[in-house]
Amino acid sequence: MSRSQLNFVLVSIVACLTMLFSMYVAAQANSDVLQKNEDAMDAYANLEIGTAISLLEDAEQLCMDSNITGPQLARTFVNRGVVEMGGNGDSARAMEYFKKALCQDSAVMLDPLNSTPDIADIFKGAQAQINSQGCEGIGPPVGGTEPTVDDLLTASASSPSAGSTEPDYQSSGSDGESFEVVNDVLRHRTVSQQKRLVPIPFYVTTNSDLDVASVVTFYRTVGERIFQQLPLVRKGDGWSAYIECDVLTTLDPTAIEYYIAVSDPSGQLLSTAGSEAQPFTINIGDSVSSAPPGVPGETPLPACEEDCPPWNPDCNNRNCKKFADLCSEEEPCCSGMSCVDGVCEEAGGDEAEYVNTKGADTKIRFYLAGGTGVGFVPKEKYTQDDFPNMRSVTAVTTDKPGVAMSKLHVRVGAMVSLTEKFELGINFRGDLPLFPGFYDAIVPSVLVNAGYRIAGTNAEKGFQMFGVFGMGWVQIMQRIPFKDCKEYQEVVEGGETVERCSDPEGWFDDPNAKLSTSGFRKAGFLGVEFGLDMNYWFVRNVGVHVGTIFDITFPENVTVNLDVQAGLALRF
Repeated sequence: MSRSQLNFVLVSIVACLTMLFSMYVAAQANSDVLQKNEDAMDAYANLEIGTAISLLEDAEQLCMDSNITGPQLARTFVNRGVVEMGGNGDSARAMEYFKKALCQDSAVMLDPLNSTPDIADIFKGAQAQINSQGCEGIGPPVGGTEPTVDDLLTASASSPSAGSTEPDYQSSGSDGESFEVVNDVLRHRTVSQQKRLVPIPFYVTTNSDLDVASVVTFYRTVGERIFQQLPLVRKGDGWSAYIECDVLTTLDPTAIEYYIAVSDPSGQLLSTAGSEAQPFTINIGDSVSSAPPGVPGETPLPACEEDCPPWNPDCNNRNCKKFADLCSEEEPCCSGMSCVDGVCEEAGGDEAEYVNTKGADTKIRFYLAGGTGVGFVPKEKYTQDDFPNMRSVTAVTTDKPGVAMSKLHVRVGAMVSLTEKFELGINFRGDLPLFPGFYDAIVPSVLVNAGYRIAGTNAEKGFQMFGVFGMGWVQIMQRIPFKDCKEYQEVVEGGETVERCSDPEGWFDDPNAKLSTSGFRKAGFLGVEFGLDMNYWFVRNVGVHVGTIFDITFPENVTVNLDVQAGLALRF
């Protein structure tokens, strides 16, 4: 082998070793980045926010030093955004990290174990901005520290940069005082205190140059985990709503936490005031040092009655129009509803996502009721095949077509909410065991039912009415009066005494031999039903149920029957 060939072999070996070493270093760096991300999210889960951020900063720096881009860097940015929002409540900084992640890897997704609805909304907002504006100017992570929400709360007044949705907290004041949240999307003066049992107002103005579709207050009593949703409705140049008596009298909170979110027609988050991680707090007591900011042009609502009897629906009933009532500027709709074409509708319209505007937040409804019914009976002949309790061997005929009472019955139903107004469920109807010696003890009916709420709301207290339709196995027992023969004793040949019925050929002519009685005619076995299902809720889970249901049965003894029932209603 010549010297030049030997040199070529040595250079090749060195090059291969160098490449292998570089690949090992890169693989080790990738492994280190993934491990730091895993350790950071473990720290985040244990509420060690500072440790999580430090580990993610190390992972970012390692990516920069090792020239690592793509999915590993994108995952680091996503995790940093989650920690900034979930740990520090910094929505603006979280948005920037999410955008950087999407620019590194457009397919990157949130980890469901570390995500919340607030974080998901901000991630969707970042996706929308990247889709519309692209990645120009979005680079690697910027060094240094940015102010946290706590810093902003105590900062003096300053102006937000153009195009930013990061809030500017002005006039922060001391404890117990409200301050103003301002950015290029919204302006809101916070509510910091309110007297006990007095409705709490919220008012937000939004940028008229932006297409704002919804403004929602998320609130919870201190100590609760889940935030309830209170949609604000347009009121002049702003949006307003109240936490009203149904919440205040039921929960009697000592403090309420809240934050506000503004979204566009596509559901993308535009901006927030406060956050799920760092909400504003409303202290509630018997006295306050200053009145909370109200709704411009409106007189503050009066205090609620603490004890309302369930039989008085007008107790704490505000002078406002309810769902489906006619409305106008002079006769406005109640909080959580808007006046659309002169009729009160729930904020967001029928196509809006399921929202319980008054906080009932239930999905399953049960009822247990008893009642009776009345149906149409044609003129017919009946024999012992129809009425097992008939003694006469001759057929009897009802006098004329008319109505007949049905057996007393019970109804048990379970309905599941599929949307805000639409329910689907199953309904059992059973006749009570009257005359068990002649008839079935219970004549069962089982139907699949659909219900649509046509009146009332999903309030914790109050009235609801559903239009219902169902079909299935339906059997109804109707009471038919007829004249039967009386039994008498007769001595037959051989001196034996036997029980006989009156002469089947002649007893009709003998008034003393006639007996007024009744039998039950079974109609069914298939049928459909429709009617009204009404409930009044005394508290969130318990109420009364009243129903009026028409049943049409076929093919045997076709009939139309109206049931009236009342009983207990439960929901969860």
